[in-house]
Amino acid sequence: MFNTKEMNQRLSRKISVFEFASLLIVLLIALYFLITKSGMYFDYEIYLGTAQGDFSNYFYGYWLVPFFKILAFLPFDISYFIWIVLSIIGVFFASRVFNGNSYLALFSYQM
Repeated sequence: MFNTKEMNQRLSRKISVFEFASLLIVLLIALYFLITKSGMYFDYEIYLGTAQGDFSNYFYGYWLVPFFKILAFLPFDISYFIWIVLSIIGVFFASRVFNGNSYLALFSYQM
């Protein structure tokens, strides 16, 4: 399952039309939530709070704090969209590396 040769093959294969469509649909859903302000951004507000030194309710790697400091300089909508895009790409990448079901991972991903 974790053979490096197989991982390299999975990473180097072309993205299928369905995978690309799944990525695009999930990104458009995230953009819709952002534009209509219908999302709850509680977690992301905690992440950005670490840029000002507030680590209450923050239980993640401290190596992410410099990245949150960079995002804190941007307007909220832009920084949140960047965060979501990187998160979705990360989920897609992990599903390809570990031979998971990318459709299931993307459509069950919580934005």
